[in-house]
Amino acid sequence: MVVFRCRNCTVPVSRPVADLADETLLHRHPDPRQPSHGGSGEPDYVPEGFFEAHPDESPITDAAGWPLLNPKDLVKTTLNQDILRGCCGPDGQQGPNTDCRNGHTVGIEMGDCYTVHCVALDPAAVIATETEAVVTEGIDEKTPSDWLSIAENGSVSDRRRAIVLLGIHDIREAIPMLSEIILNGPQSLCGAGTQALYRLPSVDAVPALESALHESDPSIRERGAKALGEIEHRQAVEPLLERLIIESDPSVCHEIKRSIYDGATFEQLQNAFQAAETVPGQKAILWLFEVVRGDEVVDTLVDITTDPAIEPSVRKKAVWQLTVIASNDDDSPLLSATEYNRLLFDMIEAIEHTAVKIKCLETLSHREIRTEQLQSRRDDLFRTLRDDLSVDSDVRSTAQGYFEQESDHYSQ
Repeated sequence: MVVFRCRNCTVPVSRPVADLADETLLHRHPDPRQPSHGGSGEPDYVPEGFFEAHPDESPITDAAGWPLLNPKDLVKTTLNQDILRGCCGPDGQQGPNTDCRNGHTVGIEMGDCYTVHCVALDPAAVIATETEAVVTEGIDEKTPSDWLSIAENGSVSDRRRAIVLLGIHDIREAIPMLSEIILNGPQSLCGAGTQALYRLPSVDAVPALESALHESDPSIRERGAKALGEIEHRQAVEPLLERLIIESDPSVCHEIKRSIYDGATFEQLQNAFQAAETVPGQKAILWLFEVVRGDEVVDTLVDITTDPAIEPSVRKKAVWQLTVIASNDDDSPLLSATEYNRLLFDMIEAIEHTAVKIKCLETLSHREIRTEQLQSRRDDLFRTLRDDLSVDSDVRSTAQGYFEQESDHYSQ
């Protein structure tokens, strides 16, 4: 096994990883940027715990021949925010974007919602150093029944590798044992067990994976969320929502939201929002409203926007979600552009809080209005707010900004 280190400062940038001998375990796809179902993200290109030393092909365009790893095997690296591009994660198409903890560029990470997930390390920026193997030699060549026995009774290091192999090779009879390891086994095996269950999705594993969501190690919580996301069953959604409203780690939150995505019902989201006691928790739930169908979704978001008891930043997030829903180009949209424009007028009249009112005004000012009646109504609204001295000065400034944008039509 090897540990990859930054060539400039020698700090580790990876955990110990083994050279992947079986290339059939790679998640190859005709198009590595193929959109995945439900926006949940494509699987890991390289299995966790391994690396492909000399790839003949790479999903990352600018990294031909660079060694490929699983992103979860990186340690203490950061993404360069100046060149980070993507929807839900780095798309890997902008060149090197991954730095060691001392700021030296070491490679490219790809992990968007419509790409495979992998990391390519620049051979000119890293060195691979041999490290003591964590398993006994020859375990890869043993049979599945041997792996089951080792996973239960071997040394901790042997058990960890056997657990990984059970997942990689889809040994489904291991699910009860893996669940028991996560629930009652040593904490050092919880991560490997969770990763194995990700490859063996089963409703029977929900209790164990729910337990993993409450581990102190964020990486284990993230793996638990990802594994639950593979289980297409309502029973798997509830623990994800319960964790989302209290989760503080951004990476874990991101994985939970991707795992839930369109798997939750409106009732589940509504209950989770009401149960959330923090602003980040409420915002995280609102993010999921855009993929739920039904008129009650729009009504609920309007209620949140206009409710003075709800924190203003959450109300502004509800406005944004309405904008996203209204921008959907489905054949039968949940909220048409004209309906949303009318809603904005109504909400502006009903809202007293300055920041939320301004959010609605700014949204309305950027909307494309195609009917003369609504265009006239918008002009009258902004003119009234601009000239009304009893209105908050920030609201008046926003209204004035609208007329400056429309200077070709209005000469003041």
